[in-house]
Amino acid sequence: MLVKAKKMYSSLTAKFVRKQLYLNTYMNLTDNTHLEIENCKRIIELNDVYVRLKTATVTLQVWGEKLRISDFNTAGVVIDGKISSIEFE
Repeated sequence: MLVKAKKMYSSLTAKFVRKQLYLNTYMNLTDNTHLEIENCKRIIELNDVYVRLKTATVTLQVWGEKLRISDFNTAGVVIDGKISSIEFE
C-alpha cells in the first residue's frame, strides 16, 4: 500500500511541477498554414513536406506542403506552409 501511495504522490508531484514550470508542450494552429509550438527542444528532421520535432513531452511529426520554419528560439518554433496532418509519437 505504501509503494502505491508513493507512486501516486510522485505522479501528482511531477504533473504539478510540469505545470508550474511551464514544461508542457503548447501548440497554436491557425487555419492549416501556421503552427506555433512552445517548448520545442530539437528539430530532428526537416524538409519541405515533413518536419519532425522533439518537445518537452512528445515527438511531433508535421506533414504538408512548402513547410518551413520561420522562427526557432528558446520559447519554441513556428512552422509555416500548408499543413495537412500532425502526428504524435
